[in-house]
Amino acid sequence: MPRAVLMSKDFWSGLVFMGMGAAALILGSDLRVGTTARMGLGFVPHAIGWILIALPATATTS
Repeated sequence: MPRAVLMSKDFWSGLVFMGMGAAALILGSDLRVGTTARMGLGFVPHAIGWILIALPATATTS
């Protein structure tokens, strides 16, 4: 990875958001997710966690 990418604020902010998404998944892992029709308590934390991992991953790699 080029040094310019590692020095970029966008790269590091993307990693921070990905870390927050991973934390949401880990902390919400004991909650039941349920289904789309009958959402459990863990549905929203899991959805937000995956979004916080996926969106910065695409922005960081492009």
